[in-house]
Amino acid sequence: MNIFLSLEGRWPQANLYSQFCYDILYDILPDQDRDVFVDIKLKHHSENEAAGYCYGYEDEVFIEIARNSFDEPYTLDELARNLAHELVHAYQFITNSPRTESEAYGKENMLTEKFWGK
Repeated sequence: MNIFLSLEGRWPQANLYSQFCYDILYDILPDQDRDVFVDIKLKHHSENEAAGYCYGYEDEVFIEIARNSFDEPYTLDELARNLAHELVHAYQFITNSPRTESEAYGKENMLTEKFWGK
């Protein structure tokens, strides 16, 4: 799979987050000969104070990550965990798998521990 990643917004340590995303996506996505575009935007806050949102299709996924919740900033580790959660949803869109919160919550900590700050 050829992954094209775009990080938008004022990411702290953007290179670390970019590598974190690539590491997770190459780990969880099937090895297929096709292109996938993943657009990730860091916003001050998300609708309904959610930590993030993911939507998309099999060839392009859009993720929004909140920098703050109720005006309290997330730590760098919390941002990574929230990003891992949304990347599981990206996997669900790209592979046309059922979109379940239980899978995202079930994998977010494992992926964060495996790839964040390695």
